[in-house]
Amino acid sequence: MLISLRSPLVAGTAAVIGAGSIAFTGAQHPLPALPTSANVALAGFNNPVEQLLGTLEVGQNYLFGTYYDSLGAVNWPFAGIGDLLNDALYNEYSLGYYSFVGLLPQFTNQASPIIRQLTTNLYTYINAALDGTIAAVSELSAGVWNYPSEAINALELALNGQIGEAITVLVDAVVDPIAAAGAAVFDTVAFVVTDFLAKTIAVLEVIPQNLTLFAGAAIGGVTVLAERSVEIATAWLNALGAGDWEGAWNTAVDGLFGPSGLPGTVLNLTIGAGVQTGPIATEADIPENFVPSFRTAIQGTIWNTQEALTAVAPTAAAVASAAAVAEVPAVEPVEVGEVAEVAEVSEPAKVAEVSEPAEKAVAESADTTAPAAAAPEPVEAATGAEAEADPKPARSHRGGKRAAKAAAAG
Repeated sequence: MLISLRSPLVAGTAAVIGAGSIAFTGAQHPLPALPTSANVALAGFNNPVEQLLGTLEVGQNYLFGTYYDSLGAVNWPFAGIGDLLNDALYNEYSLGYYSFVGLLPQFTNQASPIIRQLTTNLYTYINAALDGTIAAVSELSAGVWNYPSEAINALELALNGQIGEAITVLVDAVVDPIAAAGAAVFDTVAFVVTDFLAKTIAVLEVIPQNLTLFAGAAIGGVTVLAERSVEIATAWLNALGAGDWEGAWNTAVDGLFGPSGLPGTVLNLTIGAGVQTGPIATEADIPENFVPSFRTAIQGTIWNTQEALTAVAPTAAAVASAAAVAEVPAVEPVEVGEVAEVAEVSEPAKVAEVSEPAEKAVAESADTTAPAAAAPEPVEAATGAEAEADPKPARSHRGGKRAAKAAAAG
């Protein structure tokens, strides 16, 4: 009974499966091929997130970078700064005197140079005041100590009838120490006053230079941003007009988010070093082809002021030397014709026939005219180096900074 029931069930199931298989086989179609990277429409479009991350990386280095490379493109990407300007930024006070790319390490390394120099000057004045005080007290002490012996000398002179000399000895014993003490105090006050005035004048003289730095950073920065904005907008409109949707997208993304666009330009003009706008072959080309950042203006102002605070008043010898050189009269040049007339001899053969008196006359004439033919000795003009201190040597600790960079990378 079970066998008879199973057979019809198995047969029906097989029939249904076979019919379904035939139906599905007749309805099969090939699947479409998967698109490759060449066929993806967004493959050539720049990723705005990547551009933004690139901008953040530049900002990170401008804040925390503890390195300074010899290549300007490594230190200041997308700023157009060449190697010559990069070296000038490293060595020149007026260009920021950079030691690190990072703003925070730079300020830490500077350690408030103005305050440090002011403190050094204060210590100098205190030391000079103490020296003058000690010298004055020493002179007075010597006068008091020597007065008894001088009084005895005066008494002996008086007993010998030399009253005038005795009075002179007593007066000198009192007056000379007081005069010497007063001279020590005067010299100290004169040094402090003249040195302070020299430094004050030097600081006042660098104010226009510092204001020029900030004016260049403000006006030049606005100009650079405007030109960059116009450049980006023009490239975007040209791409749209040409139907280049990919180019228009990339121009907008790079310009609005990337380090080569407006964000990177803002970084270079604020916490970076600035933007080089033209070719710089010598340091004379820097003012016309470099827009300093506000950071460069601030650092340049700090170091210019610090350098001015090291100024010293010219010594009396230097002033006297400069005045003497200024008073040297100009020496009139001797004309060639006059020298030729003195040296000219018309007939050499007749010289041998000249009598002895004539020879003596010729010799006297030559002795008289010889000084006119001699060229005057040149007068050496005083140079600024004679009245000023030696120029500051450029720092050269670039190797140490590279080693710090390598250690940080390791």
